[in-house]
Amino acid sequence: MTVPEPGRDPEQADAPEQADAPERWTVEDAGALNARAAGWMLGATLPTASLLGMLLAPIVSDSWVFVGGPWWSAIGGIVSWVVLVDGVSVLFVLGSAFVTVPVTYAAGRLLERARRPWTQVIVHALLAGTMAAVPVWILGADSLGITAPISLAAGAAGALARRGQQRRARVVGGRAALGPSA
Repeated sequence: MTVPEPGRDPEQADAPEQADAPERWTVEDAGALNARAAGWMLGATLPTASLLGMLLAPIVSDSWVFVGGPWWSAIGGIVSWVVLVDGVSVLFVLGSAFVTVPVTYAAGRLLERARRPWTQVIVHALLAGTMAAVPVWILGADSLGITAPISLAAGAAGALARRGQQRRARVVGGRAALGPSA
């Protein structure tokens, strides 16, 4: 008979470890993923999409043509636009991150047994992009010039957040409230 380690139940001393049991996706995991995605969206993907949208707008429509003036005025206008879009979007991004936790939770539960980590990344990116495009479309922005950049920014934020969550869970050596790493 083996002597159990201190702090372990003697009845389970000979029981095999269950390290291969799949980790369960929790509401906390979904909330952490949405919070991470909101950070990525506000800090990187939405400002980038706004900047690219402003630079490409003259190609799409004649009403966005720069009419002249010094070059620093144009750069200042573009930077102001990016800051304005990001500032106005803060409440919407944070609100949607909170409201969509149940959908993210359901997607995470469905993806628990996904063998490839990139499957989870792609599905979360598509889910985030779709969830961002639908409300914008419902609110009346029927132009792809508005819905496409927001959807792409949200999808990229979802992908970056999920990939970072997986990488961090692998480095930490487990879940550590960061979601299943597989």
